[in-house]
Amino acid sequence: MAEFKVRRVSGGRGSKTSVVAFGRQEGKIMDLLWKNKVATAKDIGARLRVSLPQANVMLRRLASKGLVVREKVEQTGSRGRPSVVYGPAVSRRDFGQTLAEDLRLALLDVDERFGVSRQRERTFINSLRASRE
Repeated sequence: MAEFKVRRVSGGRGSKTSVVAFGRQEGKIMDLLWKNKVATAKDIGARLRVSLPQANVMLRRLASKGLVVREKVEQTGSRGRPSVVYGPAVSRRDFGQTLAEDLRLALLDVDERFGVSRQRERTFINSLRASRE
């Protein structure tokens, strides 16, 4: 599995685990990048119907989490500056595996902190799997 840095939201005081902080719009950006391989901030802003500054902020956030790579290209942009393209730094599969592992660890933490039985945990996980089918 690929290694990447993600900002995490703490599960609470004394919590051993945490969950990846990942917003809906960020998910849409990652879907676009996984599908198209590369895109400019302008392309992403147009597809998501957000302003260019908003697209840039979300892309910077994803880059700081290690999910997106930023690359300057030789061709120059509208003001003589190099164009910048963004691409996924991690595959969809690796990202999904990391989220699944975070969820598994969070469930184990809930077990320990609140006394949820292993059977109830398995039932919950099975219901998640069934909902995907």
